[in-house]
Amino acid sequence: MISSQRFWEVTTDTEKLLSNSTWYLITQVPGIKYQEVGNIYGIRTWVEYGLKQSKSELGWADFRVTDYAQIEKWWEIVCSVYLLVSLHSDRFNQFFTSERQKFQKHEKWDFNDSWKSLLNNLRLILQPLTSFNLTKRG
Repeated sequence: MISSQRFWEVTTDTEKLLSNSTWYLITQVPGIKYQEVGNIYGIRTWVEYGLKQSKSELGWADFRVTDYAQIEKWWEIVCSVYLLVSLHSDRFNQFFTSERQKFQKHEKWDFNDSWKSLLNNLRLILQPLTSFNLTKRG
């Protein structure tokens, strides 16, 4: 098997190759151009910065997870929170009015505007879609 890895020397000074402004990178992106490599690598810095700021704002800056099971649980929590906040937003509710009306016919649908109601309604929508028993994981 032929490796598609390409090695790049990205620098801001092509004459002197200063150590503080030269990076040595490996990519596996076929057909990528020199300018694109530098741009993509530059975006990485801003993504890391944004994530660091977000973790600090949420009070999670001191936590580090390296075990796969912990990472999986972590992302379940993050995605669940994002879903709940999205479902509770006015914009989301305006966009999915017709779909929501189908589910509102359920006899246990809760029409109150609270987190408890939202969780109840979400359970009513998702529970029929699950083909497994919800048991506590060890």
